[in-house]
Amino acid sequence: MLKNEGENHKIRRIDQTKESLVLLKVLSQSKKSLNEGKYKTHTKAFRDLKNKSRKFNEI
Repeated sequence: MLKNEGENHKIRRIDQTKESLVLLKVLSQSKKSLNEGKYKTHTKAFRDLKNKSRKFNEI
């Protein structure tokens, strides 16, 4: 029983580490995009989503 708990703990730690690395990558890419001027304002992003939603609903 203890061996399984230890293995489960290791697996959870590995999963947490992977999630942390993914989040760091997303932040890094976001900062890069921001520095390169590749971003939308929240108003434009939501307007685009609304327009895409309308087009999807028309199908």
